[in-house]
Amino acid sequence: PSESGGGGAGRRQRVATFLTIEAGDSGGGAVSFGGPPSTSVRVDGSGRFAFEEVPAGEYVVRVSAPGYASWTSPRVVLAEEQQSDVGAARLLTGGKIRGLNRRALAQGQNLGSFGGGFLMLMDAQGNRAGFARTEADGSFEFRDIATGTYTITSPPDFSSTPITVKAGETVSFDIPAK
Repeated sequence: PSESGGGGAGRRQRVATFLTIEAGDSGGGAVSFGGPPSTSVRVDGSGRFAFEEVPAGEYVVRVSAPGYASWTSPRVVLAEEQQSDVGAARLLTGGKIRGLNRRALAQGQNLGSFGGGFLMLMDAQGNRAGFARTEADGSFEFRDIATGTYTITSPPDFSSTPITVKAGETVSFDIPAK
């Protein structure tokens, strides 16, 4: 992110000049704007962006940048040739959860491959907040997590105690063997 003038005397605001901004239908599926299924745009120096020639439908906009927790807009419903403003997306420094999956190591799972030692991060409301794969050495990491309380789940029957993450913080958490 780069610095740009802010809204008050002596106040500075950080404007990201490279973000990934994607739009998808409100059901979470990919959407095509007459191009590839995943549409991304760059922001200008003031942080503004626009999608062109978007067909009528229901959409959400997701904004992400490396090292920051992502932001998702509320659902936007567009009619033909209608414009909409999703407002300001404020990206905060993301936190991390990293540790060792002792359970997967003890069970001899095929780690480091697709499906081996798969972990899911759930927020306090029970929504999926992220996925991680256990590496061959048993390590795992969830990155760019928004401040909040989470649990880690692993099929078929593991669920961690609540883990609290703050912006810019790395929390260590090992999954016990049993």
